[in-house]
Amino acid sequence: MKKKGIGMLLAAVVLGFAGMLFANGTTETKAAATEPQKVIEISLAHANAIDQPIGRYADEFAKKVNEESKGHIHITVYPASQLGNMVDLMDNLSNGLQDMCIIDVGNLDAYKPAYAMVSLPMIISNWDQAAKILDSDQAKQMNEELASESNMRIMGWWWNGFRNMCSKVEIRKVSDFKGVKFRSPGSEVYLTMFNLLGAKPTSIPWGETYSAMQSGIVDGMETVTEALITQSFYKLGKYILLTRHIFSCNAPAISEKLWQSLSKEDRALMQRCMDEVTAEIRAEVIASETGYIDQLENSGNVVVHFDDQRDELLSLFKPYWNEYAKKHNCQDFLDFIISCQ
Repeated sequence: MKKKGIGMLLAAVVLGFAGMLFANGTTETKAAATEPQKVIEISLAHANAIDQPIGRYADEFAKKVNEESKGHIHITVYPASQLGNMVDLMDNLSNGLQDMCIIDVGNLDAYKPAYAMVSLPMIISNWDQAAKILDSDQAKQMNEELASESNMRIMGWWWNGFRNMCSKVEIRKVSDFKGVKFRSPGSEVYLTMFNLLGAKPTSIPWGETYSAMQSGIVDGMETVTEALITQSFYKLGKYILLTRHIFSCNAPAISEKLWQSLSKEDRALMQRCMDEVTAEIRAEVIASETGYIDQLENSGNVVVHFDDQRDELLSLFKPYWNEYAKKHNCQDFLDFIISCQ
């Protein structure tokens, strides 16, 4: 009886131990395997209209990430300055109040002046030059510095296009700019450019540009060729000036703190989606430029080409390139940009 009792006791212990293993191992493993991943919610804000390329491709990026992550990363897009103008969004991103936003390279001068070198008037003349500069190791190093210093990680460079002008006042040559009131972004580069032309720049947020020109606060404005058509600016000014004075591009950027909080796999997925969308928007913007110019030529406006005045414009702006580089200690980057021409 004693041996039988001991055997029953051992059997009970073994069964109990096995039960513990099952409860603490198999059951938990099964639960862990079926437990859904936590959804990462990210807001992406920008200042462009939803039908502009940047607006459409912001939606495309969000869609790609949502689908490829199977809903694990959910990006909500807030277009058309719903969460603030571009400067507000950029500052909020830097201060950790915004997850992602799309920034014009010209606005980055407040954080890292070297970026504005890309926006210096007439310094970039073609698409290949732009790609050589912004996809370079030098630009990538600047991106890393910006992430470290200002909590803004550049994920790509989206072409916006070469900027041209629209004016109510007749302008056919460089000297005609004198005294004309133009809307300008608030950055140093744009304000200086208009001053060098002899115009009178007024700093106005992009979202208020149409009403400012419509009401007569300014007589002219400048933007990429696409926006002259899609945002109907050509209807406000009779004269379309194909100056191609500044190359414009935008940077989708994410909070560095948020980026570092993501897993290696999630970062790779988001960057892959960004690279795909970046290639798509660049191709579309390049391919569509000629079509937009054709529309302007057939719009009833007076279209003035400045190709034959390019040398005059270069002689006006080149000294400023060197002045800007010296002031902001960017001579090496200026030399690199020129070497890519």
